[in-house]
Amino acid sequence: ILLVSSSLSTEVVTKPPATSSSDVGNGFGYEVLLSKLDFIEYKFMELEFEIKEQNEQMMRNQARLEKTHEGMAWMMGRLEQAVGQNFTSVMGQSWQILQQQKSCANHESLRKSIFSLKPIKGPSDNVRMLFDLQQFKSRGPYESCKAEPSKTSGKYMLQPFGDEEPFVAYCEQTKYRGGWIVIQHRFDGSVDFYRNWTEYKAGFGDPEKEYWIGLELLHKMTSAKTYQLLVELEDYNGDYKYAKYTEFGIGNET
Repeated sequence: ILLVSSSLSTEVVTKPPATSSSDVGNGFGYEVLLSKLDFIEYKFMELEFEIKEQNEQMMRNQARLEKTHEGMAWMMGRLEQAVGQNFTSVMGQSWQILQQQKSCANHESLRKSIFSLKPIKGPSDNVRMLFDLQQFKSRGPYESCKAEPSKTSGKYMLQPFGDEEPFVAYCEQTKYRGGWIVIQHRFDGSVDFYRNWTEYKAGFGDPEKEYWIGLELLHKMTSAKTYQLLVELEDYNGDYKYAKYTEFGIGNET
């Protein structure tokens, strides 16, 4: 801050004032002030340039993000198209599988074909197949595992949908008052569960071993009536955990 003071005098001075040392000092102070102002102006220009660069960088980033979004939208469109084509193919294959299952379901025709074979010495595979077939006839079909009269765990024919085609399932009759349909069983790694959608939809494995019943059948069952779900887990050390759900359902593919 520069302070300037003046005093009044009645004396008239006709001589021009001489340059004093204070005037020289004041001139130097103005030069310092101007220099500082120039420096501040430079800093403002530098800051303005940096802000401009940052704005340009933000605009470039925004353009890059918009381009990435457009690419992702294009990829999603292609993916939806591929999924639609695969779904159509899966539905066609599922229909073929159902037709094959129906054509193989005539047990009486199979029994007559086995009896027509020429017998050979020893217990042949045909005889064992016939014995298994006769044994299996005593195992259903039943409306549910709860309707099975012996209350013995094992593989049974179930027919919960009236006159529709029965299916084979494993009934757990000893745990939690019995009457449970086993929909999945994994315990020794003998069956590969890393499979595609078609196989998970149709089911795979042996109900008496490692097994998955199939999403299509589960959807049909849980759409017809209310089912409970029991999940059991046991590690190699024998530690056992379970969870029980009062309602359980599988939705359709759409």
